[in-house]
Amino acid sequence: MSESLSGAEFKKQLRNDLHHILTQAGAYVKDVEAVSKEKGKAWARRATALI
Repeated sequence: MSESLSGAEFKKQLRNDLHHILTQAGAYVKDVEAVSKEKGKAWARRATALI
């Protein structure tokens, strides 16, 4: 079933989706840093304004 969104609803949903992507990416990066450190092959993210 296809649902039609108004412009405002579409923008709100897009913001919510982008927020979810960024928060999940941040959590993933933290996990990768922790696991790599535990394994003795420390990895660190590059500086970024996003996460």
